Amino acid sequence: MIPMALGNIAWFSIVDTVPATISGLCTVMVPMVAMITGAVFHGEPLGVLEIGAMTCCGASLLMVLWKPGRSAGSR
Repeated sequence: MIPMALGNIAWFSIVDTVPATISGLCTVMVPMVAMITGAVFHGEPLGVLEIGAMTCCGASLLMVLWKPGRSAGSR
C-alpha cells in the first residue's frame, strides 16, 4: 500500500507541474525505473536485452521531446 501511495503522490505532483503531454510521456519511463531498481535492490539480471529495451524507451522519449534548432538558412 505504501508504494502505491508514494507512486500516486509522485504522479499527481508530475501532472501538476508539467503539461499533460509531457506527464503522459513519463509513463514510458516506468519500465526503465523498474529495471534499474530491480537490478540495484534485488539483484535482478540487467543484461543486453534489458539494456536494449531501456535504450528503445529512452530513444522514443528523445524523439518526441527533442526539438531541433533552426538552421541559419531556414528563415
